[in-house]
Amino acid sequence: MIFLPHYASRTFIMLLLFCGDVWGFFLFESHVLHLLASFMIVQIVFFRSTFSLITALFLLAIESWIIYGIFWVSLLYAAPIAILIFSFHSYLYISLLYHLLASLIASLLSLSIQGFLLGLSISAPYAIGTIFVNIGVITLFSLKAIKGKTRQSLTQYMA
Repeated sequence: MIFLPHYASRTFIMLLLFCGDVWGFFLFESHVLHLLASFMIVQIVFFRSTFSLITALFLLAIESWIIYGIFWVSLLYAAPIAILIFSFHSYLYISLLYHLLASLIASLLSLSIQGFLLGLSISAPYAIGTIFVNIGVITLFSLKAIKGKTRQSLTQYMA
């Protein structure tokens, strides 16, 4: 087994999820999956690592540049979510409600940015499907994180 530091394994997972997001866009021809944003939310809630946050925000900005042609569009919904979760940390205990609320707000902000700022047409089935897919993805990520010990990495060793 090869031992990697926590930040290296998280960065590797973020790069894989970034590739999954871009691949999903090219496959579905719309930005339905928000894998990287969901992983960022779980990382902020459980580990509060500024390196992971900065890496995820940078990858989200590159992702929006690839998908929409504008570098900073994903930061319009990712930065408020990060600020919201950090404020939750100072006042509330960790629960699954953080993830669901953050996923719902991120999905709604992303859909509103696509509709109003970028001028893309959004249908009701697409919006509902996007919200439920992102809630499902973040629930799976957070359940995996809840099974591990709090404040410790789930990906300490990578083969």
